[in-house]
Amino acid sequence: MQIEDILLKGIQQKRQKKAPKECVDYEVDGEKLAHLDGFETLRAKLPFESPLLVQKIVIPYFLNDINVIVRAFTGSGKTLSYCLPLVELGMQKSIFGIVIVPSAVLVKQVLMCLDEIKCKDMRIKGVYTHANGIKVLQCKSNRIIDEEILAVHKIIEDEFVHTNAKVLVITPDGLLKMLDNVKISDVTHFVIDEADYLICKDSIEQFGQILKAVDLRRIHVSCFSATINEYVTEVMDMISNVTKIHIWSKRYFDHEFVFGTNRSIKHLALMQLIADGVESPALIFVRDEATGQMLSNMLEKSAVYTECKCQQKESKCKGDIGCTEHCLPDMSIIDDFRMKKIWYLFATDSLSRGVDFCNVRSVINYDIPDTKTQFVHRAGRVNRNCTGQKIYSIYSREDFERMGIVVDFLEENRHKVPEHISKIAGRTVKQLQ
Repeated sequence: MQIEDILLKGIQQKRQKKAPKECVDYEVDGEKLAHLDGFETLRAKLPFESPLLVQKIVIPYFLNDINVIVRAFTGSGKTLSYCLPLVELGMQKSIFGIVIVPSAVLVKQVLMCLDEIKCKDMRIKGVYTHANGIKVLQCKSNRIIDEEILAVHKIIEDEFVHTNAKVLVITPDGLLKMLDNVKISDVTHFVIDEADYLICKDSIEQFGQILKAVDLRRIHVSCFSATINEYVTEVMDMISNVTKIHIWSKRYFDHEFVFGTNRSIKHLALMQLIADGVESPALIFVRDEATGQMLSNMLEKSAVYTECKCQQKESKCKGDIGCTEHCLPDMSIIDDFRMKKIWYLFATDSLSRGVDFCNVRSVINYDIPDTKTQFVHRAGRVNRNCTGQKIYSIYSREDFERMGIVVDFLEENRHKVPEHISKIAGRTVKQLQ
């Protein structure tokens, strides 16, 4: 069983041909521990055949109480590398784990993963904020049940508090609202997923309030992401006994550039690409939701994923950090996309982070990303479990100055870049200099 089986549990899916094993390598900076031999050495009963590399490396650090900062490529299995040891430790002793993720859809995803592997006595709960208050997610009879809670003090009931093994999966704003109601001194494990998205220039002040409330020197701390920035490194440098783990993949990305002439008629290039038979389901990244809605109106079986409707500019909006208004994302859209009821899903970069889509056949960059980090996470939505997937980048004259971002990434991943694209990127760099 793989993580996509958990996310689509009970839904009959046509199996895709498995991708060949990719060439992966790793580097450990700090204390070096023996790898986990296999899941049979754990007490937890797991529905998985064997651990992936990131799980073999990372799980022993949890079991030996060594802090870690893990940089591993998208689709490597990071989520299970912290969920599994939390469950294993919960079978051995009293633990209180807090897992911080950037969005409501990730709260649900991590909660489903924990529910599949947790022991009977462990309690798990998910929390995130939205426009009208706070949503609490719980697993009952293999289903996610959400409940709106208006009174913060009612979120953590006595049954949860007095359970020896418990894990709270929560967004940053949810935790900020609950700091007075959660006994932070009882926390034993603090996991920050998509760390560079949560701890960055735009959000460091808000996240700093959480860090002040948590004594990072007393508990086990771990950070996970496919990309790590200097802010995450600075936070982890405050903690002793930290091992840095980097796992990378030398996999090939099937990529194609599509010329869209200029911005005003760029949509025609997308429509032609779809008419030519681009494989669906397709995840289409746009700069803002208004662009996504305009394009979705032109296509049947399409939708726009909305994470947040706050009035801030999209480039500054983090969904759960720094928003002035929190709106309930329509997570049914994600489920419909996974079940192929939706063929074309338009989204901003909020959906490029950590969300598992086992069935995505194509990723289309309608708007060229502003940073290589954005491209890394967008590209990570494919090549997770099967072959034949493809990435398209539609560019217009207005995108020339950002072409170097895509070219650098592709060259680093052994992709042959067309000569005319390299010339555009090189010429733009010279002009900027």
